[in-house]
Amino acid sequence: MQYGSSITIITAPANIKSRGNGKTCFMTALGYAESKAGYKVIANYELNFPYIHMDLEEIVKLPDELRDAVVLVDELQEAADSREWFKGSNKSMATFAKQLRKRNVIMYATTQIVKEVDIRLRRQIDNIVFSTPIPEGKFYIEIYEYKGNQMKVKEFIFDGKPYFDMYKTDEIIVFEEKK
Repeated sequence: MQYGSSITIITAPANIKSRGNGKTCFMTALGYAESKAGYKVIANYELNFPYIHMDLEEIVKLPDELRDAVVLVDELQEAADSREWFKGSNKSMATFAKQLRKRNVIMYATTQIVKEVDIRLRRQIDNIVFSTPIPEGKFYIEIYEYKGNQMKVKEFIFDGKPYFDMYKTDEIIVFEEKK
């Protein structure tokens, strides 16, 4: 991935179940590749390679560490739920998305359903990745540019097996906004 700024959302195609389809596995593989290339990786879920852990509650505060980094956000809708547009976390996540270029950040995020993510954040998406499980721990990956009309950029088979032990597949991601 070229260092700069972009938002890539990883989700499931509408015609298949949204849980257990390799979203977090594929995002973990992307983060691992970025880490191996020498980039700082920040994630809101536990990884088994060098990274900085930052909960969603910390990310929405926009700390200075959110610069010159690759940020992995699992379950984005927890901090930017489309039904809760008035929440401060939604506004902070949208602000973060608008500042990616200035912060020199690439953000990868997963969500079960894209429309569950706040519209202000969806408007900032550069790429959308659909992950569909196929037998033997593999996934069919489709990558689309997400500006205006969706245009397929790439498709391939991703072998998730080497990455299954790099994260906790059953980790629960929650966001509790402080009052």
